[in-house]
Amino acid sequence: MRAEEVEARIQMKSDEVSKRLFKQMNQKTTALRKEWGVSRWYHLVSWVQMPIWLCFMEGIRNICGINMGLLRYLIPMSSKDGVPSFELPGVEPSLATEGALWFPDLLAGDPTGLLPAMLGLTILTNVSIGFPTPTAAEASDKKDLSMYITTAVIGMKKFLFILAPYIAFSAWMSSMPAGMMLYWITSTNTAMLQNWFYNRFLFVNKPLEALPRMHVRALKPGETPPPTKALLARK
Repeated sequence: MRAEEVEARIQMKSDEVSKRLFKQMNQKTTALRKEWGVSRWYHLVSWVQMPIWLCFMEGIRNICGINMGLLRYLIPMSSKDGVPSFELPGVEPSLATEGALWFPDLLAGDPTGLLPAMLGLTILTNVSIGFPTPTAAEASDKKDLSMYITTAVIGMKKFLFILAPYIAFSAWMSSMPAGMMLYWITSTNTAMLQNWFYNRFLFVNKPLEALPRMHVRALKPGETPPPTKALLARK
């Protein structure tokens, strides 16, 4: 029997063992979820607040005089003249005198660039702290579909790191109203502090430490076995 046939059989056997172990792991995970009452889709609950956040954001946009949000695409248009079927409240004049510090007018932009810089730093901090992702090495250990999803999430995080400075620069150059930036900064920082408080005081139990990853691989014909940890320690 040729070495290629032996290698093909070994690879086939390894794939069968991996599939069987993966199936057993899924069955065990499902049993544990049922035993402890953990839903498979619990992580999607956080998306329930998305419509509320969008309503607040669109409301702030409207009273600050920005007509560039999603709401204008969701309002039904009149069939005759193509205008919205109802009028939005529009700009709130009192915001022009209700600012503080170096931004007394919440309807005007910040010429100093401090608020746009704070906005960019807030987004970067939120992505860095509140968007944990595995490393590329950990993603490579996953199965095909899971690996692609994890890699896409890692790429999205890197994209957000690039997008944050662009948002800050665009807010400064376009003279985004200070009220809009102030709401964005405060809401993001409040959410980060809320998550920190929950993790620090509410979930006080120390999480279990992850077991070290171990990989079992069949040696190819004529391949030299890798050195053991004991031999590496002696060196």
